[in-house]
Amino acid sequence: MLRFDLPVGSVRIELSDYFNMSYLSSNATYHGSGGRGGPINRASIAALRLVGL
Repeated sequence: MLRFDLPVGSVRIELSDYFNMSYLSSNATYHGSGGRGGPINRASIAALRLVGL
């Protein structure tokens, strides 16, 4: 959970790439996603809730 102030009106939320463990060379021999096939950034976001306080 994050808390921050937003201006009144429309809000736009963007997600961007960020460093994760699949970027580490020590994982290059891993057979699954993020290993031999290269780094992977995938997210499944079912919901995003903004709550006014």
